[in-house]
Amino acid sequence: MKEVTFDKLQARLDNVKQKYGVPFCRCRVIKEGKIIYDHAAGDNEQGKDLYYIYSMTKLITSVATMRLVEQGKLSLEDEVSKYLPEAAHITIISENEPVPAKEKMTVRHLVSMQAGYNYAINIKELEDAIIQNPNASTTEIATALLKHPLDYEPGQGFKYSLCYDVLGAVLEVASGMRLGEYLRKEIFEPLKMMDTTFRVTDEMRKRFIAEFRYYPEKKQIMQMIPETNVFIFTPEYESAGAGLISTFEDYFKFVTTIMNGGVSDEGYHLISKASLEEITGRCMTNEMLNKYNRYRQWGCGYSFGVRVQLEKEMCPPGMDVGVFEITGAAGSYAHFDLKNELAILYFQHTLGVAEVIENFHHEVRNLVYEELQA
Repeated sequence: MKEVTFDKLQARLDNVKQKYGVPFCRCRVIKEGKIIYDHAAGDNEQGKDLYYIYSMTKLITSVATMRLVEQGKLSLEDEVSKYLPEAAHITIISENEPVPAKEKMTVRHLVSMQAGYNYAINIKELEDAIIQNPNASTTEIATALLKHPLDYEPGQGFKYSLCYDVLGAVLEVASGMRLGEYLRKEIFEPLKMMDTTFRVTDEMRKRFIAEFRYYPEKKQIMQMIPETNVFIFTPEYESAGAGLISTFEDYFKFVTTIMNGGVSDEGYHLISKASLEEITGRCMTNEMLNKYNRYRQWGCGYSFGVRVQLEKEMCPPGMDVGVFEITGAAGSYAHFDLKNELAILYFQHTLGVAEVIENFHHEVRNLVYEELQA
């Protein structure tokens, strides 16, 4: 492969603080299994390497779901009530009143964000569960969410939502383990992702990279002290949608395993290629796509925890349909192009900078393709 300088990309990364206020970022590009670009820009403190990865958790959860399917412990077509009995009594909002749902909620509905939830976290059922037990478990939180009326019948719509928080409890029942224990045993330890966890020890706390938030009313980015994650509802809750802590290097090991077709560099079979195809296959109907607020801008649809490119005309030169990507609330981003054996991993730790998620991630992506095509 020809030598590529990535001068344009580096200039954009070095300007991220001036343009967006993001204090630091890290970006790595791999092509055909080799790191061809790696750069950190900004003011990160030496020795600090832990991040909240927020929704970057979701792809790990969808992989864990498919591992359980492969192990025969779970089916995507299973009704959620098989694992969480409260799901047999779900309701939906009709004319501002809760009424019994007609459709049964399935595992597939949860993993594809079609179960009827939204991302409101200030709902009464959730608040009551936390008041009753400040150490509420993953299953207790999921039970509270199942009591809240859905926005629509399961399978009849799409909304990016708390589906994965209910899914996490399903995985606990199906695996017979706490979610974090299952992920540790089946994913993190085999991939040597030793710093990826739901639990932060006092020693780990010292390694947390400073977390920032953009405050639009002040038009300022300010450091959050202490670092917090609003989706970790209690100390015992393990959010399958947004709760993991990780490092750039740990998540890179996960990325390379996906790029290898589900097999780690050491030969650990994480998931099959068929499962990976299920994760990245088209899930949304045309009606769902037309209501997907980011679909028109990016030409993609949502599948199992990832966005998948569906429209060729929205691709930069060199990219094709079928690539997939994932974003975290603090601005982290991963792009997977299995056909071209190309992946991009970008990390930052700044919440609320919409321009980064809406524009800059794809600017980074497009510059990578542009410089590889030059």
